[in-house]
Amino acid sequence: MAQAQGFGDKLIGSIGGMVVGILIFLVSFVVLFNTEGRTDYSIVANKAVNATAAGGNDFVYVTGELKSEGRIGDEYIAEGDYVALKRNVEMYAWEEDVETDDNDVKYYTYETAWVSEPADSEDFNDARGHENYPMEIKNLTVFADKAFVGDYQVDPNKVRWPGYDKVSLNEEMVYLDDFSQVADDYLFRGYGTLQEPEVGDVRISYSAVNPGQKSTVFGRFDGNIMEAHHGENEKGLYRVFWGTNEDAISVLKEEYKTEGWVWRIIGFFVMWMGLLLIFKPLTVAFEALPFVSKLGKTAVTAVTFLAALLLTTVTSLVSMVLHNPFGIALIVIVVVAGAYFLMMKKQQGVSKSGLNETPTDKP
Repeated sequence: MAQAQGFGDKLIGSIGGMVVGILIFLVSFVVLFNTEGRTDYSIVANKAVNATAAGGNDFVYVTGELKSEGRIGDEYIAEGDYVALKRNVEMYAWEEDVETDDNDVKYYTYETAWVSEPADSEDFNDARGHENYPMEIKNLTVFADKAFVGDYQVDPNKVRWPGYDKVSLNEEMVYLDDFSQVADDYLFRGYGTLQEPEVGDVRISYSAVNPGQKSTVFGRFDGNIMEAHHGENEKGLYRVFWGTNEDAISVLKEEYKTEGWVWRIIGFFVMWMGLLLIFKPLTVAFEALPFVSKLGKTAVTAVTFLAALLLTTVTSLVSMVLHNPFGIALIVIVVVAGAYFLMMKKQQGVSKSGLNETPTDKP
């Protein structure tokens, strides 16, 4: 189904969109500036001392075997020796996709897929024949009563775990009262099958943090349990990593680099989108001149792309300097030196001007 919009309406709408574009454009600078001011937690973690050599509330790390106390499960899976257990629920449901062509005509298409949060079909452009059902079974995460890294206790409900492994399911470890099938590590309930589901069918899978792995945790002591460490300028660091202390620091360094590039790319696209909205009235105006319409739109897209790329690069570089104390000190030195140079040059100019004056006889 398509919905068209008149030229006048598009022009008025594009002018209103300029205001939104300006706001988005300004937000992009905030995103880029904050990106360069993030905390590098690999540097923070490198300050931690081995727990065996620490005392009091020192920032420490512990490396040892991950262990747990207490067995956990839910109403669909039998209890097992997990540190943490996550229930992942999906429903086979309708999804709406919207595409807009160069003339701002919207096209709506509908497809079915396994989703964790079915869309409210009442919000669809065409709800008839695309009705979704409410999700009755919810996602769930449960934790063991206690967890340990080596001989040191951590709070399994608060610490950040490195990842969950898929749980292989079989009929001996699940309860089939409400479900008709166990296959491909899924519990299935519905009128279709896992291979050919119908809208409203439900499947459940599980993932878990398993004990027995060599792990490293960062935190500080609070009595007999490790809690989150809070530095002066960073949020709490309370995480478990697979492997040694060196492995953990390496992971943190890679996360810092990857996150930085992700946010720079986001900042670039936000800036580009803002520029496109700012110049949207121009591209709409081109539609009144069919012989240059396509060429004009392409030119605006290319120019705004290059402008956003250049501004993103400059903003990121300047932000790096401003977030670095040595960079700020360098800027201050350059400004002071420049001001001093200009002042001295001005004084020399005044001196030379005085020397070049021709003396006159007094009457």
